[in-house]
Amino acid sequence: MKIRKMTVTALLVALAIIFHYIESFIPVIIPGFHLGLANVISLFALFYMGWQYYLSVLFLRVVLVGLMFTGFGTTFMLSLGGAILSSIFTMILYFFTKTSIYGVSTVSAFAHVLGQIIVYIGIVNTAYMLLYLPLLAVLGVGSGLILAYLTAHIIKVLPSFNNMCSIRRNHS
Repeated sequence: MKIRKMTVTALLVALAIIFHYIESFIPVIIPGFHLGLANVISLFALFYMGWQYYLSVLFLRVVLVGLMFTGFGTTFMLSLGGAILSSIFTMILYFFTKTSIYGVSTVSAFAHVLGQIIVYIGIVNTAYMLLYLPLLAVLGVGSGLILAYLTAHIIKVLPSFNNMCSIRRNHS
């Protein structure tokens, strides 16, 4: 069973990295804003498979993207800061409320933006970045709703994870 969990986690991390890579080809119109396509995979992991998969996929993706594409500089620190704060808010909502995938995704998107701004303020040592928070927050929440919609429809068409894992091949 442990090998199955590692394999599924590796597959999801690979998909998240691919989504991140694909998104890098979308032109950035507003500096600092990305749709966050890789978060479809994180949301999927949370609501389809459970919180352990969510945390594994989220943090492995951030570290591996840093290793493969961005390095471990400012971009990595911003991504990690956003991931940490959004995962804290996500886990609070997941365990202590009955929030839907839409609520979790939008709060997580807002927390991600806030986490990135907090890290950026720490790096440049100025609070002026807070003036950018309202714009990025609105865009992030909108993106969170879109990603939740996509993820909810993916989950809707799949059988339950436990049923899917119990399917055995007939070796006749």
